[in-house]
Amino acid sequence: MDPIYFYSHNIQPYGAFSNFSNHAVIIDNKYYQTTEHYFQSQKFINDPNYMEIIRTSLTPSISKKLGSSRKY
Repeated sequence: MDPIYFYSHNIQPYGAFSNFSNHAVIIDNKYYQTTEHYFQSQKFINDPNYMEIIRTSLTPSISKKLGSSRKY
């Protein structure tokens, strides 16, 4: 059985399963451009302002960079 690769959103046919895939989600009535935006924002649940910065960042790469902060 061949492995399924979905780490990169550019790899087909499973790229849609990547956190970077351009598929939005709505969680708790908030729109997240990608699941990466959601994942990274959840690291800062004690700082709603920073969560919002991550949630509204322009790209999943930016949200990942912001989520890598050692702020806490």
